[in-house]
Amino acid sequence: VYGVLDVQRVAGNFHISVHGLNIFVAQQIFEGATHVNVSHVIHDLSFGPKYPGIHNPLDGTERILRGASGTFKYYIK
Repeated sequence: VYGVLDVQRVAGNFHISVHGLNIFVAQQIFEGATHVNVSHVIHDLSFGPKYPGIHNPLDGTERILRGASGTFKYYIK
């Protein structure tokens, strides 16, 4: 998944998930799998313009799912 999400500067949240998929659609997309591997790497997650030396704490985060299913949650301020 990649892209840009334009939002107002207010408190809120966003979700990236596959749980909303209809099971039959999910099985076609994921070739009949009963579980979806949600392992991922966050290459870059930033808010606002880029400034030299700014630290984005989730940049470079890698999470590997070892079991059949799972969930990852991140909380940022």
